[in-house]
Amino acid sequence: MRGQHRVARAQPPGSRRARRQLGSLLAVVAMLVVFAGGIALGMAIHDNPQPGPLVTVERTVELPPAPAR
Repeated sequence: MRGQHRVARAQPPGSRRARRQLGSLLAVVAMLVVFAGGIALGMAIHDNPQPGPLVTVERTVELPPAPAR
């Protein structure tokens, strides 16, 4: 009956830790990219020149009379 038991293999000791550190590093890099993008967007909005005064145009459209049926 000794042949029926399977030996459980342990993962290498650093693999889980390395995966966790890589995930944390990727999360920090992603946050820095989003932060830099927000700064760039804020600067672009701030540097945009102010628009000129608003101009309102009012026109009356006259339609020809409908033909009689």
